[in-house]
Amino acid sequence: MASNSYCQGYQCEKVSTSDDLPEFSLLARRAPGYSHCTRACGCATCGCFLCSPGCNFWRLYALPKTNNIYQIGRCPTWTITASVILEVGEKTSLIQLVAAKPVHVGNEIFTLQAISTPQVPILYQPMVIKVGTNEAITTAASDPQQPAPGSLGVFQCRSEDDARRFQCTFPHETCSCSPSDFHTKCTCNYRNPMDLWHNQEVKLPFTSGPIKIDYQNHTITAEIAQQTAILVHIAFQNTTISTFHYRAKCAPSVIQQLTGCKSCHSGAQAIIFCQSKLPTTINVECDGTNVQSFPCNNITFQLNIYTDEAEFNKNCPYSCSDKSDGTLHLFGKLHTMTIPPPPSKELGQWWARAADEVPIGNILRDITQFLEKVAWFFPSLIFQYPLLMLIVMATVVIMLYFLFRYNFPSTPPAIFLGPRPHQQLPESRGLLPKRAKPHHH
Repeated sequence: MASNSYCQGYQCEKVSTSDDLPEFSLLARRAPGYSHCTRACGCATCGCFLCSPGCNFWRLYALPKTNNIYQIGRCPTWTITASVILEVGEKTSLIQLVAAKPVHVGNEIFTLQAISTPQVPILYQPMVIKVGTNEAITTAASDPQQPAPGSLGVFQCRSEDDARRFQCTFPHETCSCSPSDFHTKCTCNYRNPMDLWHNQEVKLPFTSGPIKIDYQNHTITAEIAQQTAILVHIAFQNTTISTFHYRAKCAPSVIQQLTGCKSCHSGAQAIIFCQSKLPTTINVECDGTNVQSFPCNNITFQLNIYTDEAEFNKNCPYSCSDKSDGTLHLFGKLHTMTIPPPPSKELGQWWARAADEVPIGNILRDITQFLEKVAWFFPSLIFQYPLLMLIVMATVVIMLYFLFRYNFPSTPPAIFLGPRPHQQLPESRGLLPKRAKPHHH
């Protein structure tokens, strides 16, 4: 919001962004924001009785649109749980293993020591949770205490209680403002969580390749829907063990080369056919650290690759035992996922632009600047001789009368009035009425 008033001395230059100025409405003063003051014109053409320079007080502040509270965070580490199918003779059972926690099954004790998980970028992306619900999305967002203008989450609160009381902050760089004599125009760059909340591409449950991420009961879970390599320590008690070892051989072949995107959640995919005389598991390694495991029994499977390379061309080692059996040659041109920039929000007093469209606006501005110079260089002349001031004001009124009489058509155009000095501005929507066209009879 903006307000014009008489500027005394160097008052305008002393205004800081945290000042609580009486020129603003109570709503604007209580809302989180920044106060400003810029020099403005004086005299009657600017709505002032005196010709001394005025002050354009304006404040950039935020208001809540809904009562929703959003929590933004990342999951740098995960608690891993492995689902293991245990076959003992003709008996098959499913057990859940948590890292470093022993599980007793009959006379055996199973302990999960290590597991190979695919390096999926989505696991480390920010999660945005709507507090009090089981709804969440995953998208790029500002980190806590590090708001980035133009991204989601620039309006940050220290706690949930502060969020409910709307005692939060946002970086001043979120909006770029251009103050002038008559108005202040601001362009704000930010993203609203509600704009993405019904986007199924980012809303949880979210599937990215072999991984499904969900949010239930205040817990974020990621399920890997494929086999993987694990290291399990098994302790037998009162058991006689007979072992049979065979070295399985497999022959994988590429049915469809890599297609997809780079530096994205879904990644690139290749279709592999794996042939083997006996049911076994094939392990494929493509980035030096991540090993993906798939069943191999004359079936096909989808291999997921997450890379930043636009042209992927590598030989990926594979094995069906403890030694490498060969390599798979994978290649493909990957496209880049583009995210449209957030829409800009414009704030300001539109009626000043309507005045600029009228030819007389330039004449009024020249008169104003001339009177400002007179008031600035000869203040004593104005205030010591009030009669002279009245003559000057009368002359200005007469000039304005003739200018308005002969510069406008007989039927005046319909121009919407702008907001009053203390009226709340439109709330960051950038929908401003335009000056109506004149109608001639």
